[in-house]
Amino acid sequence: MIPISLSLQNFLSYGENVPPLDFSGFHVACISGRNGHGKSALLDAITWALWGEARKSGSERRPNDGLLRIGATEMRVDFEFFLENDRYRISRSFRKTGKSATTRLEFQIYSPETNAYKTLSEESAVRQTQASIDTLLRMTYETFINSAFLLQGRADEFTRCKASQRKALLSDILGLSHYDDLSSLARERAREGDIELATARAKRDDIVQTIEKRDEFVAQRDGVNAQLQACNSELESAENRREELRKIRTQRERREAEREALQKEISRIESDMQEQQTACEKAQQDVATYREILDRRAEITNAAEKYRALQKEDADLQTKLHTLRPLEKRAGELDQKIADRRHEVERRLGEWQIRIGDAERTLRETEALLSDRETIQTQLEALHKARQQDREWEEIRENRERVERNIRDIERQIDSAIENIKIEISTHTHHRQQTDVLVADIETRRETRRSLRVQAEEIQSLEAKRDEIRNKGSAYKIQIENNSERLNTLQQAREDIAQQQQILQNVQDASCPLCGSELDQTHREEVATKLSNQMREQQTQIIQLESDIQKAEAEREQHRHRYQKIKNQLAQSEDTAQHLAEAEAALKEAEKAVQTSETLSAKISDLETQLREQTQNSPDARALSQAHSALENLTYNPAEHRTLREKLKALDSVEAQNAQLQLASEQREKVLAELPAFREKRDLAQQWLDEAKYAPNEQAEREQVHQRIRTLDYNAEHHQRISPQLAALQDAPTQYERLQVAERDLENAQTQFNTAKKRLTELTERDGQARQRLTEITAAINSAESTLEEANTLEKTIAQMRAQRDNLLQQNAALQSQIEHCDALSAEQNAVEEKIKSCERDIRIYRELTTAFGKDGIQALIIEQAIPEIEEEANRILARLTDNRTQIALESLRDLKTGGTRETLDIKISDELGERSYELYSGGEAFRIDFSIRIALSKLLSRRTGTRLRTLVIDEGFGTQDAEGLDHLVEAIQAISGDFEKILIITHVESLKQAFPVRIEVTKYPDLGSRFEVLY
Repeated sequence: MIPISLSLQNFLSYGENVPPLDFSGFHVACISGRNGHGKSALLDAITWALWGEARKSGSERRPNDGLLRIGATEMRVDFEFFLENDRYRISRSFRKTGKSATTRLEFQIYSPETNAYKTLSEESAVRQTQASIDTLLRMTYETFINSAFLLQGRADEFTRCKASQRKALLSDILGLSHYDDLSSLARERAREGDIELATARAKRDDIVQTIEKRDEFVAQRDGVNAQLQACNSELESAENRREELRKIRTQRERREAEREALQKEISRIESDMQEQQTACEKAQQDVATYREILDRRAEITNAAEKYRALQKEDADLQTKLHTLRPLEKRAGELDQKIADRRHEVERRLGEWQIRIGDAERTLRETEALLSDRETIQTQLEALHKARQQDREWEEIRENRERVERNIRDIERQIDSAIENIKIEISTHTHHRQQTDVLVADIETRRETRRSLRVQAEEIQSLEAKRDEIRNKGSAYKIQIENNSERLNTLQQAREDIAQQQQILQNVQDASCPLCGSELDQTHREEVATKLSNQMREQQTQIIQLESDIQKAEAEREQHRHRYQKIKNQLAQSEDTAQHLAEAEAALKEAEKAVQTSETLSAKISDLETQLREQTQNSPDARALSQAHSALENLTYNPAEHRTLREKLKALDSVEAQNAQLQLASEQREKVLAELPAFREKRDLAQQWLDEAKYAPNEQAEREQVHQRIRTLDYNAEHHQRISPQLAALQDAPTQYERLQVAERDLENAQTQFNTAKKRLTELTERDGQARQRLTEITAAINSAESTLEEANTLEKTIAQMRAQRDNLLQQNAALQSQIEHCDALSAEQNAVEEKIKSCERDIRIYRELTTAFGKDGIQALIIEQAIPEIEEEANRILARLTDNRTQIALESLRDLKTGGTRETLDIKISDELGERSYELYSGGEAFRIDFSIRIALSKLLSRRTGTRLRTLVIDEGFGTQDAEGLDHLVEAIQAISGDFEKILIITHVESLKQAFPVRIEVTKYPDLGSRFEVLY
């Protein structure tokens, strides 16, 4: 990571409209200024932009609030940097509104095609965007401040932290978290393998348990078959009995129909009896009335004779009128009775016609059914034959399906094995192709390594020249600074002499203005001469120093140009070391690929042999051949079977038709027996209607009544003329008329009474006969109730037996499936055993990988390899800083009191006085130790991560050093400057400001906040 520019707004002490800080114009720079003016804030802004963390916010409850400038509500930092030839920009802002706050993070990459930045941020997702940044940088804030960033107040963090924390931090610096991920992945794969192994073992146990139950399943199937045969026999007997009961039920239904007809007949007879009873009562009442009138005959006759003299004619007419009205009334009654009798005969005629029509229709229907008797019998025989053929075809089909399933299972196993072998062949072939590419490139890689080694030697030569020129430049710089200080002293002395000369000329007192003694003329001249000589001497020295300074600056400028030229040459070859390491690794990879290619060729050959054997001589192939032979022996014609099923479907109704045929035969016999009687009764009723034989007495009486009415010859008009005269005598004629009516109608009323009584007796006899027949039929129906109950019970029994049969069939099919499943599992058992062995092998490998990738495996080896590198680099820097007086040692193992060792990461520090604890060293000594270790860690991180970390920041500790220590620190920084693209040093020590070519001066203003100025 190489910084390009930094922009701040309201961050810590920086306010609005702060110009961006451009890092591209310098390599090493010193950030200086007074305490609290905002030097460290610039670096805090970089870490806050990259990770959202800074020195002053890590422990606060709301970190961003502590970074926001007092009085502001929003802060923002924009940071641009180079990383592996790509240019990135990160913009992080924080806005505070009342009690809530929002943070925004924008991550962008520069696109040369569009000459603009394009976003890499996750929309509205700060955490995901931060994760992308961490992935790009491959380091956290803690790793950065413990390696490349010597943060103020935390330079000794690595040294003072516990051994376990120190080792964890070193793991982060070395990027060993990748091995933790690999260890976790291997552990997860091992866990998955355990689950898969447990599943396979459980499956194997299930297979063994299931296969052991095969004989039990066979015995259960035979028992179920025996129960099925017994059940079928019982079911057949029950169905035969149900057929007998069905006939009895049919006869009972006919009797119920007859009973219903009798009940209707009894209802009609009761209605007629009610009518006759009413007529009988009415006739009896008329007879009693008439006899009562006749008993008063003498009285009525005398009353009539008294009035007959007064109005004989009116009496005659009245007599005729009284005679006519009863006759008319009687005639109406007789007409009604005759009509009732005719309606009765017509009703009976209709009933017999309906019965005859029903019988004839039934006869036609039964004859139509009986005409198909031979056809139905033929179809019934065909149905039984077709059912037998269907059972045979179904058995063949089930056998073929079982064999076909077996073939499909074997083919799937063969295909799966072949596919696995092909995948392995393809994988090995692809791997071999990749290795062949590396093998073909081996000579090129050797030439590249040789060329890079030559370049590395040239770079080492240039670095030596660069260091020599830099040392000379530093000497010239020190010389210039010393001469400048002497020049300043001489110039100040010259000004003092000039001031004394001015005072001497202006003062006229007797005392000397310089020493206070008496000043005479001689003394005045001596003093003036002395001052003049001192002035000339100072001027000569000043001229000489200015000349020396100019020459030294000229020489320094020449060395600076030479240094910059060599630096540019080194910058062009800065990646040579990395390229050389990459070339070495690539050559080793190619040499290893030669062996890998040969191994892969042998594996591919073995797999191809396995592939040929799998398709020809394997047990699965032989089993497949046997299954195909068995399938050829099972001849099955699906079309013929479907045709037979359609025929069965078409013949399903034959059994019902046969039952209907039997019922129709019984109905035909009954109808043929009843039809002659129905026709005889119908003809008799029709004859009565045609010859009017119904109600003969009423017809005769009606004729008599009509004759009497004609005989009276009653004249109504004449009667109306004499009616007013008879009004006063109307009671006597009425009585006489009643007497005549009684005399005339008594016999008829008596006859009607006798007729109604006789008809009532006949109806009573018919009602008794019908009720007796109804009783007999009801008794017969009731006697069949037990048969009906037996039929209902039998239906339930048959349903239960059928359900039992279906259950037995299902059990038989399930047991057969279990037996077939056992047979299939027997073939699968070997594959499961192989699966278990494969899982156990994989689990063992993954557990070994878990250990290998863990803290005590590869990571420990890498740390062991890195410790000498850190130790060597730290001691090299520390030797410069302490003139070889102090050195450190890193120990990764510690002896235990109980015996043995334990892994650790202890720092042992020693000087000319011997080994001492870190806490016993002075502040300056401790800082030099911390500085050496931290620079070693930074360089280690730089080498381990390639070009990712190319910046070093130092914000610590210069105030603890004396002049000699500062010189050593400057020399150490200059020595390591070639290892970093950018080095930033933060200090307020005045003597260090001139030690670096570029200075960033930071000043804090009360109204504007902090501002910086880059001084070259």
